[in-house]
Amino acid sequence: MMLFNEFYGSYYRAVAEILRQALEKPVTRADMVRICQEFSFGDAWLNIPQALTDGSWPLLTGEGRAIIRREPVRPLTLLEKRWLKAISLDPRVQLFDVDLSFVEDVEPLFTPVDMICFDAHADGDDYADPAYRAHFRTLLQAISEGRSVRMTYASRRQRTMVDEVTPLRLEYSERDDCFRVLCAHKNAVKVRNLSGVRQCELLGKHEGGLPDPDARESRRVVLEVTDHRNALERVSMHFTHLRKEVERVGERTFRMTLWYDASDEPEMLIRVLQFGPTVRVLEPADFRSEVEKRVREQLALLGMEAPGDI
Repeated sequence: MMLFNEFYGSYYRAVAEILRQALEKPVTRADMVRICQEFSFGDAWLNIPQALTDGSWPLLTGEGRAIIRREPVRPLTLLEKRWLKAISLDPRVQLFDVDLSFVEDVEPLFTPVDMICFDAHADGDDYADPAYRAHFRTLLQAISEGRSVRMTYASRRQRTMVDEVTPLRLEYSERDDCFRVLCAHKNAVKVRNLSGVRQCELLGKHEGGLPDPDARESRRVVLEVTDHRNALERVSMHFTHLRKEVERVGERTFRMTLWYDASDEPEMLIRVLQFGPTVRVLEPADFRSEVEKRVREQLALLGMEAPGDI
């Protein structure tokens, strides 16, 4: 079920912006094209100006003024409110301190207990912990304002470190169910688990250049995807956050190349394995060998013999 249509939603936003500007002054066709290119995509810059100028959508006068007297506002539907209510129950969304009180009396479309997550650790971060939430918001503020922080951090071996770092980005690990923060420290990028932060004090704005968080060591894996039961769509959606290239190599076979951060390799192995026989690892050899090893170990636990070619 599609709750929100990105394509037609962008049409509404573009037309609403045209009408807002047409309330102040006449808009030309060139103005409409510019607005459509900014607020929409695809062929909207062809369709919307044409419909508004030829009378198909009678929302503008011949002089390019809006026929309405107030700015257009689209109220939320009940379905949208129920979806927002469901999202507001997610403890990870609550970290951002978004005001969704207007859906307080709305029945949620689903609840967290309705969601079953496979291949994820059961000991994820404690998102309800007040200290965790405070550290998250301090880091988020530092990122948005370009400020540094004084961070007291406990490593997995419980070694405590105190550093002045500049947060660059927050990342979420689906497998580990935890947030990580990428920090600039002495011209290098450090990755810290948010659960390890013990204290976080906001400092002044960072002066000078910062390292690129995407310049970390990158690795590549090449997969062969057999499009059975929409496997190609499922794999593409699962790895939507990664840079990828896809090419057809057979009637129902595709070659997919993914680039990922080297530190995420254990997570990548698990995420590739969860697609079963619809996905085969072609290269690199060490990644393929690790996949084969894990498959053989799992089959051995089930008392089954692994085939020669996995």
